[in-house]
Amino acid sequence: MLRQFLSLITFLFFLYPFVNYTQHSDCIDALVYDSKREGNISVPTGFGKEKEIFGHDLYNDYFFTEEHNTLWIYLYFRDTTEFEFELTPKNSDDDFDFMLYKIDRPNFCNFIKSNQPIPIRSNLARKHPKTGSITGMRAENSNAYAKAGYQPYFSSTLKVNKGEEYYLIIDSPNGSDAYFNLFSKTEFIDTILIPKNPKTNLEPEVKIANEKKVNSPAKVNVQFSSSDSIHIPFKGLKIEGIRQEDSLVFFNKDSIEFIANKVPQKYVFTITASGYEPQEFIYFITNKKDTSLIFELKKLKLGSVLNFKKINFISNKATILEESYSEIAKLYSFLIANNNMKVEIGGHVNGLGRNRVSYQKLSKKRAKSVYKELIDMGVAKNRLTFKGHGNKLPIYKNPISNEQSSANRRVEITIKELN
Repeated sequence: MLRQFLSLITFLFFLYPFVNYTQHSDCIDALVYDSKREGNISVPTGFGKEKEIFGHDLYNDYFFTEEHNTLWIYLYFRDTTEFEFELTPKNSDDDFDFMLYKIDRPNFCNFIKSNQPIPIRSNLARKHPKTGSITGMRAENSNAYAKAGYQPYFSSTLKVNKGEEYYLIIDSPNGSDAYFNLFSKTEFIDTILIPKNPKTNLEPEVKIANEKKVNSPAKVNVQFSSSDSIHIPFKGLKIEGIRQEDSLVFFNKDSIEFIANKVPQKYVFTITASGYEPQEFIYFITNKKDTSLIFELKKLKLGSVLNFKKINFISNKATILEESYSEIAKLYSFLIANNNMKVEIGGHVNGLGRNRVSYQKLSKKRAKSVYKELIDMGVAKNRLTFKGHGNKLPIYKNPISNEQSSANRRVEITIKELN
């Protein structure tokens, strides 16, 4: 008989240090959550026998770039509840990310690997040692996801129903120990009672002959090519507009395919490819008709100037705005995709009138701020230089809005060497 819970209870569980890949680093060998265990968790070294999560760009909204050091946890809910947890590194300088999947079909582990479906929750925010680098899901947050960057460190909670099953994936670049605090008004199924292969005992699907499909979704295939129609493999791809109910199929590395369940809908594709400029393409789907799209990429040239327009700064300071870190991640991804390229980081200000010495100094400090961020992320120093342009090259000579003024406070990248 289930125990009755009258107040919110915190569960902690303990995993002994892992020594090889058989210890819950793969989906198929996920740790079954046991409500009788207490203590802390240890993320094992390595990704196990295979990577189920892979091929994603640093600045995407939903996924780890790939598995590094990974712990898979299986959760079965005995009761309807609000799922909320905290993950607290023992060392505040450690970095933990997580993704949460609802198990909705047989052979779900294979489905993840083959299709890279969008998780129902994830958080990829960078470590933040001053606050302990804590992450998780909290009721006060409204965001289901958090991309690579500084905030938010928590994603929203999730209403789960009795009998539902989930995979929680925890990834750490270096592997480490952490406290896993789970807050829920429910008891989880014990290890000895859980089926070893979740969702394998489902009732067979009943198919009705001559059943008419109503409002069939549209299949959209997207490819990228050069000016001479050669398909270009991409290093990274970010897609805006994909809904939770859409089926996203990654990756042939030069194309993607997804199922659009709702129209009209706007999609934005931001692509990074070796030897080509980072570009953004917009597509509006207006009817549920299968569609093939081919977007042409611009070849990189020596001296090309690329505007990373979303890297912005506090007025009169070299402090990068928090919302700009996803754009810095985009710049980092571009540099990694073109790892023999050297660039100059150019800083600009919104100052009015003559290009005073103070403008020159501020713009140089802004360029240096971006330079230091990229160095901290692992870009080699010999690939980067920085320069301040003052207010000599404004986008808007006479800005009439805060948006135009902010656009003038920008960073541009000039290609100095291509190999």
